[in-house]
Amino acid sequence: MKSQIKSQIKKLLIIFAAIITAFLNMGQDVSAVSEKDFQYIAPIAGTLKKGTLYRVHLTTEILQRCAQNCKDLLLFDSVGNGEVPYIILNDISPGQPVESYTLKITDYSVKGTSVEITMKMPDAAKPITAIKVSTEARDFQKNAVLYGSTDQKHWQVLTEDSLYDFSSQVDLRKTSIHIKRADFPYYRLKLSEPNEQQKKINLTYEGLNLTVNEDTVKKLKINSVTALTTTTPDISTVYDNITFTGFKAQTTKNTVIIIEAALPFNRIYFNVTNPYYNRRVMVSGSGAENQFIPLIGYLNIYAYPAYQTKNFIEFKSEKHQHYRIEIENRNSPPLDIKDITFQWVRKSLFFVALNDGVHVNMYIGNPSAVKPEYDLSSFISQESWYKIQYETLKAGTLSPNPAFVQSLNNQQIGKTALRIVVILLVVLAGYWIYRLTTAHGKSKID
Repeated sequence: MKSQIKSQIKKLLIIFAAIITAFLNMGQDVSAVSEKDFQYIAPIAGTLKKGTLYRVHLTTEILQRCAQNCKDLLLFDSVGNGEVPYIILNDISPGQPVESYTLKITDYSVKGTSVEITMKMPDAAKPITAIKVSTEARDFQKNAVLYGSTDQKHWQVLTEDSLYDFSSQVDLRKTSIHIKRADFPYYRLKLSEPNEQQKKINLTYEGLNLTVNEDTVKKLKINSVTALTTTTPDISTVYDNITFTGFKAQTTKNTVIIIEAALPFNRIYFNVTNPYYNRRVMVSGSGAENQFIPLIGYLNIYAYPAYQTKNFIEFKSEKHQHYRIEIENRNSPPLDIKDITFQWVRKSLFFVALNDGVHVNMYIGNPSAVKPEYDLSSFISQESWYKIQYETLKAGTLSPNPAFVQSLNNQQIGKTALRIVVILLVVLAGYWIYRLTTAHGKSKID
């Protein structure tokens, strides 16, 4: 009898193991995914050229819908060739040195005592912030007006300035005109004599009164005109942001605000109307079962008239669905917060087109997906992307994927397997107790 019980138990264990293995194997091949496994789709505008590197900005909408670090994001082309390899990088790059471009003079016209010089920028030049005139002339003063144009028909005034030289009196010379960042293919420089009020300028330099006052018009011989870009800081970082309004603040001893952001952040800004304040702020993020976990210790925000103001806290946080912001009030009244802004480093997706004339779609929303690793990461990295030539494309609006088919993810499979384990153990224990009871009863009768 005991051998029969053991045999039955062994059979049940074999069946139990087979069922559990089958369920677990359902979640093993996570790499064999297709378009139907993703909840959302966003078309990437543009027809691709094979071998070209493209850059796509990951918008706020995309970051909110995708998983942490967008590990569930995949690209598929429109003709069924499968995945398109990509890499996601932060928009951080080293500063750029000054670049100079020699402008091509296309027209030189004299109108009375004025001269107009029309110039063309080189193709593929970067935006500029200065124009420099090269001349060997000395002791002069000219009024200068700089224009910009896209079609040489409509001209926009960019700035009015003066060019001068006082080299006969002191080493003081100005032949550059600085402007706000401009990106025009054509520029026009108008040089004219100062009017009667401007004709005599007085500049004090180490106790000297410097003047240029000539009755005759002095012509400038211009050798060339150069356009200059500007330097940027050692590290250039581009940020995205979103502002939240209409949130509810619960106030007891402290003020507590819960925001559903579903975003990472580097800074959180507080738009506070109070004239002065000094508060400590703690931020927690939602973890498992939506329990809030502190992300960092208390940080300060403060403001005082005629004193320094710091209305933000700064630290790097990965994406959390909800954030809990707690502001210490102590005995002070709660802060009047009009809105809260999350700021994070802009993220861009890079991919290389594998075929000509196709379109690419972006898919996100698959909890079972594992972050892919492609060969592309060996050639494009955070340290090199800004050195590589690329073209920019835009991702369209996210929409529900019509081909999406709901399937069990790994977590759901695990829960289902656990339920099966519990049920089988209960059945097995009941059967085993039943067999023992019946066997014991028969032995008494015998």
